[in-house]
Amino acid sequence: MKEAITRKIRDGIISFVISAVGVGGLVGNAYVVNNIGYPKGLDYIGFGIMMGSLVFAVLPGIPLLILAILGLEIPLRGRESFIELNIGLWIYFVIFYSFLIYFLLQYRRKRQERRMLTANKNRNRSSGIS
Repeated sequence: MKEAITRKIRDGIISFVISAVGVGGLVGNAYVVNNIGYPKGLDYIGFGIMMGSLVFAVLPGIPLLILAILGLEIPLRGRESFIELNIGLWIYFVIFYSFLIYFLLQYRRKRQERRMLTANKNRNRSSGIS
């Protein structure tokens, strides 16, 4: 029991770190591309990463879109300084992806445990042990 709780806490920490580093990296890259700029050779790579990172905005954007349809639109501020003025949005993305990664880790762990139990049952049956 204690081991299961420790695993869940560890998975929670791992998922938070992964999502914070991922979102931070993508938002940081977008900030550099839009406000500072990369050197000539890296400019296209940074822009490509920024455009590719829009894919990661789709999943957390779905609940926001549903809220907007229901009339609970969250105001986003600043066209020129969108990244700096919408810190709450980036925190939401980190929380969203933390939960998503956590549930994926838990699902993967349960599948592995079921696979091990099935393998043990099959091994015990084949050896004649009840």
